[in-house]
This record gives sequence, C-alpha cells and structure tokens, in this order.
Amino acid sequence: MKKLLPRERLLTQGVHALDNEELIALLLHTGSKSRDVFELSKHVLSTLISLKDLKTIHVQTLMRISGIKEAKATTIIAAIELGRRLTISKSNNVIIHQPKDVYDLLHPEIGHLQEEHVYGLYLNTKGKLIDKVMVFKGSLNHSVIHPRELFKHAIALGAATVIFAHNHPTGDVTPSIADIQATNDLIQIGELLKIKVMDHIIIGDQAYYSIQSKKLHTI
Repeated sequence: MKKLLPRERLLTQGVHALDNEELIALLLHTGSKSRDVFELSKHVLSTLISLKDLKTIHVQTLMRISGIKEAKATTIIAAIELGRRLTISKSNNVIIHQPKDVYDLLHPEIGHLQEEHVYGLYLNTKGKLIDKVMVFKGSLNHSVIHPRELFKHAIALGAATVIFAHNHPTGDVTPSIADIQATNDLIQIGELLKIKVMDHIIIGDQAYYSIQSKKLHTI
C-alpha cells in the first residue's frame, strides 16, 4: 500500500495523526536541490535540543540551515507565533482558583524564557482575571520589582485581588531570599491600598512554587 503523504494523512486521519517531522514538512512545502522535504524537516528538528526550542528560534537560525531560505523560514516563524497567540487567547474568561491555574496560564508564555519576567494578574472580587500585565523584564539572575509599577495597574483596573508571578530561567523554582522579601513587601503595600495580594508564584520549566502556600508542585 502506498504511504500517504502528510497532507493526505491530515485530510483523512486528522492533524493529530501527524508526527513532528510531517508537520514541519507541511510548513516547508518543498525540499531543496540536495534534500527532499522530509530530509529537510529532519534536519530542522535535529538542530533543536527539544521541540520546545522552536518557541524561541529565530529566522536567521533557520536560514543557516542549507535548503531553507527566507520564505520557508518566515512560514515556520509565523506558524509558531500564531500558536503562541492562540495559547495566550485562552486567558480570556479565566478564573483563578489555585496556584496551578497561574502556572497553566503563564507557563506557555514565560516558562521557556531565558530572562526573568514579572507578571501581575489582576482579578475581580469573584476571582475572574481582568488582565495580566508583564511589569518587569530582568536579567538571567535578577529582577528588580518596584511596587509602584505593580500596583498602579491594579488601581487603574479596579482590581480587588492581585497575584504576582515570575519565571526562574534555571528551572529551579526555589524562592530566593529576595523573592520572599519582595512578597512580604507587596502584601504590606496591598494592605495599605486595600488590594489583597493572593500569592506570588514562581514558574519553572516543569514545576511551580507558591510562596503563600509555601509548596513546590511538579508537573
């Protein structure tokens, strides 16, 4: 029996039936003079340590692969960005019940980043997410948290509750002394402003830490 091509398999069996190599082959559409599209797809995947590295790959990196020029590289980057935006769009109508809800919301966005990003999640009285705002981007080892920036959004949005979260690029979600001190300071400022600081969540690659509940959770 003739083996079905990726496009035929997608149409007859559904997109979930395709493996990573076939999905990339569909995006590449054609091969090059020296490689067919499947060999080229394998080469793309072989340049990655893991599939998640596609999230941060650059056009220039792809174009350094023999057989991939601007059209193929930009098609792959566009597909990755569309997937990222679809993930972010899921944050609409989110209700935060527990620390894992924060992890599920932010991990696709910041879990893979190589710099610390600090987010404020602003909630109404029923725990529904009003907005999430990236308030700081720090270096690999340090992020300066200024309370004024964090709370000005809460005041502008009329938020009743706020949750702060940031990623640890190393993957180790153990809070530093600075993380704990910053949390205590934010709670005290929140009390003065009548805005409850519900938690401060540290997000790693496959784990998160809730400073308020003082618990490490692995995924």
